Amino acid sequence: MSARLGNAYAGLGRCIYCGTIPKLPERLTKEHIIPFGLSGPYYINAASCASCARRTQKIEEICLQDMLLPMRVYAKTRSRHKTVRKPVKIRIGTAEGERFVDATFDQIPIAGIMPRLLPPRILLGLPPALDSFIAQAGIFTKPEVSPLRLELGATCIDTVHHFDVADFSAMLAKIGWCYAVAEHRRDRIAPWVVSSILGRFFDPNYFVGGTLEPEEPPEPDILHRISTKYTTISDRLMLIVKIRLFANLGSPSYYVVAGPIER
Repeated sequence: MSARLGNAYAGLGRCIYCGTIPKLPERLTKEHIIPFGLSGPYYINAASCASCARRTQKIEEICLQDMLLPMRVYAKTRSRHKTVRKPVKIRIGTAEGERFVDATFDQIPIAGIMPRLLPPRILLGLPPALDSFIAQAGIFTKPEVSPLRLELGATCIDTVHHFDVADFSAMLAKIGWCYAVAEHRRDRIAPWVVSSILGRFFDPNYFVGGTLEPEEPPEPDILHRISTKYTTISDRLMLIVKIRLFANLGSPSYYVVAGPIER
């Protein structure tokens, strides 16, 4: 069902997010399905208009340069920036008390957060809501003893870590929608989840969330796993994209409900 040549999928002749058809096709830019900064190899040519490209780029920058940076360092994923990484703020505990210092990733244990989310509300038959939807935080660490801990005589070291689940779910929505467009281009998919990508829908957990399946073991040879399935909601056939980033580290899987198949 896909139209892929090498790592590139053909575009649709319009923006895959807002549907804009530019006067000049070259004004549509390519869009990586899984972001380049997560070592995603596949992309859609001529996929995004300038406005939507700025939005998806902002989402990816927030997630990749902050929230997922420890996971990227640990997994050694690609980066467009060759500069030295900025120091990270950490909290250390000693016999004299706590204090904050700057450190580099090679000095501290790497602690990455991949949240375990509640399933998308739409799959649970629940209406949209504004309340928090994170179920719990899954923390994945590099087990080596920290050189900085030994140097400072610290009893504990904690990274001061920012994680915005709404931004993270927007990135998942973007990945899921791109994959749906690339692999199911012949299906007429109503772009329900696009509203979450473009910031036009107030509940990030309505179309995006955790899975309904048991927790999965790590997959040592797989960095990321992505697949699709169908389900029926209110007599409508829905396309769901299942995403597992950093599958090799045993991270959680997520569902993105792309939208119904229009017949």
